[in-house]
Amino acid sequence: MTERISELLNEAVADVEPATVDPVGAVLRRGRSARRRSALIAAVVCAGLTLSGTVVGARLADGPGVGVAGAVPETPYVDGRTVVAGAVRLPIPDGWRAATSDQPCTDTSRTILIRVHDNERCGMSAVEIFSTPVTMAGGRVTNLGSHVIPGGVVAPPALITLQGGEPGWLERTAGREDVPHPAVSLALPWSQVKFLFRLDSAAAGEFIASMRSAPVGAGTLAVPRTAAIADLVISDASGGVRPEDIGRIRAPETIARLLRLLREQQDAVADAEACAGAAQATAEITIKAAESVPWGTEPSPVPGPSPAAAPRDTTVVVIALGGDCQEAVSSHGGRVRLSAETIAELKNVYGIGAR
Repeated sequence: MTERISELLNEAVADVEPATVDPVGAVLRRGRSARRRSALIAAVVCAGLTLSGTVVGARLADGPGVGVAGAVPETPYVDGRTVVAGAVRLPIPDGWRAATSDQPCTDTSRTILIRVHDNERCGMSAVEIFSTPVTMAGGRVTNLGSHVIPGGVVAPPALITLQGGEPGWLERTAGREDVPHPAVSLALPWSQVKFLFRLDSAAAGEFIASMRSAPVGAGTLAVPRTAAIADLVISDASGGVRPEDIGRIRAPETIARLLRLLREQQDAVADAEACAGAAQATAEITIKAAESVPWGTEPSPVPGPSPAAAPRDTTVVVIALGGDCQEAVSSHGGRVRLSAETIAELKNVYGIGAR
C-alpha cells in the first residue's frame, strides 16, 4: 500500500518538479516521506511540508470568513527548549542555544538569535529571527531591464506549508550553488516573522522541517478595498522569471477588477488540508496603496540591523501554481484554493499571454 501511495504521489508531482533539485526542498520532501509511512492518507498528503497537492482541501466549516493575521507582531521568546515565534514553535537542537540580540555574541555558529529592536549588541548568527510585518519576500533580483517594472523584480518565493498548516514564503536557492555561504530566508506572513538561516540549504531545510504551527489566519483572502498599483510576477519552480510573465496595473477599473477577482474566491482551505510545497511554480501579487520608489531604495527583504516594526500599506498575495494544489495566501490573512480558470482570468487582468 505504501509503495502504491508513493507511486501516485510521484506521478502527481512529475510535472512540477524543478530541473535542478533544491537542497531545501529535498529535505522537506524527506520529511514528507517519513510522515507518509506513519500517517493516514489525508495527513500524509496535506500535513506538514508536502509537495504533491493531490487532495483538494476542504472548505472551512460553517462557511468561510475573511482571514485575519495579527495586527501587531509579537516578540519571539524562548519556552524551555523551544523558540516561539507567532503561531510557530521551533525546537532548539541539541548543542544549540537561543539568545536575544541585546546580549553579547557567543558561539554564533550554533545560536538562534532573536533580533530585538533596541540596544542590539549582537547582529549576526547562524539562525536569526525577526519580528516584523511581512510586506515583501526575499529573493534574487532578476529582469533588471524590464520595461514593465523598471529596475527589475524580486523573484517570487516558494509557497510552503509548515506542519500544522502555517504558510511560509521560502526564498528559492536554485542558481546560487556557487555562492560560498548563501543565506536562506523564510517569511511567515501570518505570524509576522522572518527567519534568516546563514547555513547551507540542507541544514536550513532541517530547521524548517522541524517547525510546528497552530495558525490563526485561515479564511478567504484579506485584500484592500482599493489600491494605486498592483504588480504580478510569475516564476517557474526554480525561480526563473520570463519577461512576458511580469505585469503592472494602475488603472482604477483594472485594480478594481483584480481585487474583485481575489475577493470572489470562496474556497477557503482549512489548515489541516493545506498542501502547497516548494516544488511548485509561484506567482506573487504586490498590491500597494501608493506608488513606491524603484527597487533598491526600498527596505531590505531581510531587516537589519534593527528591524523597524512599523506597518506599511502593502498587501502581498503568493500563489502556488500547478496540479490540484493551486493555493493563494495573503500577507494579511486568508488562504484559498484557485481553479485553472481563475489563474487564467488573473493573467487576463494583467494582459499576460496576450502580449
